[in-house]
Amino acid sequence: MKTIRLKSLSVILAVMLLSFGTQLNAQRYQGKNMQNKQNFECNIPDLTDEQKSKIEVLKVSHLKEVTTHKNLMSEKRAHLNTLRTADKPDMNAINKTLDEIGALRTNMQKKSEAHRQSVRALLTDNQRVYFDARKGNRMHKGNMKGKGMGNGRGVNCPNSK
Repeated sequence: MKTIRLKSLSVILAVMLLSFGTQLNAQRYQGKNMQNKQNFECNIPDLTDEQKSKIEVLKVSHLKEVTTHKNLMSEKRAHLNTLRTADKPDMNAINKTLDEIGALRTNMQKKSEAHRQSVRALLTDNQRVYFDARKGNRMHKGNMKGKGMGNGRGVNCPNSK
């Protein structure tokens, strides 16, 4: 009887520990998706209300374009997975899809750079120095991801903690 109680208590304790660990992990990564949003107002001193509103307009139009490109890339990746897992993979179709994904990625990078330059054009020389020094202007992908290279909130960001 005591062993049954001990085993049930152990199982309950194990379930509680697993759920607690899952909750901690979820809270830890809760803000990861928010880091991808470009907030140009952080770390840029003395932005006027006019600059903020113009930057917001540019940001919204850029996000619309980028969302379309990301959706297309997701479709191409799904198609690529379908081609890769076929019984007899068609290398010509795989290569064509890879080329299309590469073209979409290049186009998206060009649009992102054009957007950065549009925002820079709205800034004064002093503000450009801060804007150019932002971590968000550098790519932090690949092996560096998750190793302290994220885009945290800056000192001058109104929402910083």
